[in-house]
Amino acid sequence: PIDEVRFKELIYNHLTVDFEKRFGYSFYTVQDLQERGIDLEKVVVRHSDVIKTIKDLDFVFVVDEEKHVPGSYGVSFRTCNNKTPVVEFAKALGGGGHEFAAGARLGEFPNIQEAVRKVLSILNNA
Repeated sequence: PIDEVRFKELIYNHLTVDFEKRFGYSFYTVQDLQERGIDLEKVVVRHSDVIKTIKDLDFVFVVDEEKHVPGSYGVSFRTCNNKTPVVEFAKALGGGGHEFAAGARLGEFPNIQEAVRKVLSILNNA
């Protein structure tokens, strides 16, 4: 479906990869979805799964704005190698999950860039 193609394009357009630290991330807001006419109900693939297949990365994450709570954000982590326990990152942000697939609600921030910075700050301290 076209919604899935547009969604993948959005994730890749916002993609940042740090090959030195071996992780990548992306983000999107409700406005991003609206501007591109993306209906998430028609998207099968999970956002972090779109980028977890990038070669030579240990893990990825995606920060997204909560659909029903504008200005509130969440993060989803996925391992790329089945060796990096991403649940520890989620726990540091008050979340949880499985060893290789985890997430957290980040709360409210002035913008998505600040929410991404919050996640990056816990990675720098890990």
